[in-house]
Amino acid sequence: MLRFSLIATAVLCAAPLAMADIPACGPELDRATAEARTNEARLSWVAREAYEMIGWISMDYEEGIINAQEESRLLMEAEDKHRAAKAEHAAAEDRLAALRKKYIECGAAEP
Repeated sequence: MLRFSLIATAVLCAAPLAMADIPACGPELDRATAEARTNEARLSWVAREAYEMIGWISMDYEEGIINAQEESRLLMEAEDKHRAAKAEHAAAEDRLAALRKKYIECGAAEP
């Protein structure tokens, strides 16, 4: 649980920093938006995989592949990974939204 708290704290503390480095209009904004889009999609996949891992662990227990103690330990680890992945994904979504907003502002500022 402590490990999750440290991961979540790091992710939540890094989120405002990610917003502060939004580039000015131009090619830098284009690159940052493309990178943010790719990162958001990757983190979405990671969160989904972590969630599916919980189901796989339960199936392994039901099939007798792992014992109850292993299931409990693995489920706690998988749930921690899922929570951390969801938090990272939420931060990536926020960054992408901020970049898109800046992109719209840049388009509105053009003559």
